[in-house]
Amino acid sequence: VKYINVVTVKNKEGNLTVMNRNGEVMVQDANGRERERYSVVYGAKIMLKDGAPVEKGTLIAEWDPYSTPIITEASGTVSFEDVLEGVTMQEQFDSVTGLSHKVIVESKATDKRPKIIITDGKGNPMKIEGYNRVARYMLPVGATIVILDGDEMKAGDTLAKIHRESS
Repeated sequence: VKYINVVTVKNKEGNLTVMNRNGEVMVQDANGRERERYSVVYGAKIMLKDGAPVEKGTLIAEWDPYSTPIITEASGTVSFEDVLEGVTMQEQFDSVTGLSHKVIVESKATDKRPKIIITDGKGNPMKIEGYNRVARYMLPVGATIVILDGDEMKAGDTLAKIHRESS
């Protein structure tokens, strides 16, 4: 297996999570010739490390085809900002599963922009390793939050999901 333009981080389960778009995984034979090539999407979990041997029929990567994740690039504590129930967020119940989901909704409050910030636990935003920016993730209308305020996160963990339109 050979990664082509793939940036990964190791999440808390120990899996590699793809952190960029337009990456590919190539399968080479023993002589280094390309045998197969697969696109990997942002948020995919890659099961094999770069350079690992692979057998026919082995699962290389998996992802959720029904949603696009928002994934943290830094480890730390979750802090919600402008995620206010009834203003920018609404709890919705699924009648089939009986579970509730926190979903970002359109707000009349123009000064509220819901976001998740990864902090050091003292309220200071964490810097993203290798980049000159902090771990701040804007939440678009329709995003489903899958974590709680105050949760401990590791780089590569999913914060929210944006459901894709069904066709």
